Amino acid sequence: MLREIADWFVDGESRRAAARETATAFERASAPPTTKRSRKLRHKGLEEAPGFRQHQAIAEELIDLARRHAIQRIGGGILALVAATGVSSLILGREGELDDPTAQYALNVETQRAMEDLSPASEALTGTLIKRVESGMSELWRKLQPQIESLPAGSFRDNLESPFKLVQVNSKNPYKNRITMERALQAGDEDPRTLQNLNWFSYLAMNKLPTGIAASFSSLERTLILSKDFDPTNPIHLLLAYHELFHAAQDANQRQHINAAPTDAAGKHMFEEYVRFARVRQGERPRLAVNLEATAYAYEMELMDMMMDGKLRRLFQEPNLSMTVGQGLKWLGADASQGNLNNMGSMLEIASNYFPYGGMDSGRLPAKFMNALAEYFQSNGYQLFEIVPGRGIYPYTTERTERPEYLIY
Repeated sequence: MLREIADWFVDGESRRAAARETATAFERASAPPTTKRSRKLRHKGLEEAPGFRQHQAIAEELIDLARRHAIQRIGGGILALVAATGVSSLILGREGELDDPTAQYALNVETQRAMEDLSPASEALTGTLIKRVESGMSELWRKLQPQIESLPAGSFRDNLESPFKLVQVNSKNPYKNRITMERALQAGDEDPRTLQNLNWFSYLAMNKLPTGIAASFSSLERTLILSKDFDPTNPIHLLLAYHELFHAAQDANQRQHINAAPTDAAGKHMFEEYVRFARVRQGERPRLAVNLEATAYAYEMELMDMMMDGKLRRLFQEPNLSMTVGQGLKWLGADASQGNLNNMGSMLEIASNYFPYGGMDSGRLPAKFMNALAEYFQSNGYQLFEIVPGRGIYPYTTERTERPEYLIY
């Protein structure tokens, strides 16, 4: 919260009072709109908030502090510049249909609670999860190497392997355990994030994930969230992890574009836009970048087809073929547990909207697949957008027109 930042970081009583005035004005401008006047104020943004221009130097200092400390632990608690972390999650029917998008906010709350548990047991739990993910993804990559190497060199092959390579690069990250990172942040000896390269991320093991969510990647926290019961020998679990790791790679790409901005002001603008998009407050409709989500699902389907020796693609491209959910699990080498049956059913539904219209190996994401995915999420209460790295965030549309300049407040 900006007012807390003002109290903690702004020196001098008069400057602190001015900063609190600006912070209060900004938080009012950023609150969910309740009237026509408040909606208009909200969309003016920070620069038009009352008190901003009067105390511009202090306000800019406050904004910079908020940006730098947005996800740090301060005074024993997670500082919530936003009420919840932004996440991109596997939710399409995974472990039960997501009929209520508030499950996304519930996950944010549980994630923050988990990060506040700095006990040795919690740290060890996440440490065990990391070993499982690293070993499972490494073994899957090894088994698929002959098929991967048969692909022509290019972006399709590079993108398909990116989650595996990300895990490999991240294995050297000294703060890949989120609880270890939280301990360092609390100790205040150093900010671990200053040591990171943009491809590093953290893991967090959860005792239980909210119904409707099987795995998640938080872009604000750069943290992969998985159940403590993750099984590296279960192909379904590996596909869930692969999807979220693909989001981690997308997030790293977005941050690289932000760092490569031509000016500091442009980079700050892109960063703040990205944070505004990712955060989700209680009661607020969650947002979804359709192009990023569809791409992650597409590559998940491509990997799944490779794990099934091409049977998945043929199933939806050859009219005389059929397959039950149980047969699909058998072809994948997974047992028929209830969780696997639920997830496999959802994966086949996704595949049925993907393979008939082409595939990423053609170099293009099928528009019909994107629109089908968009329709599903929109029917479940999501706001739909498109993130174009290096350019901006725009409302999702099926029309391929020139995108206007757009900011989310």
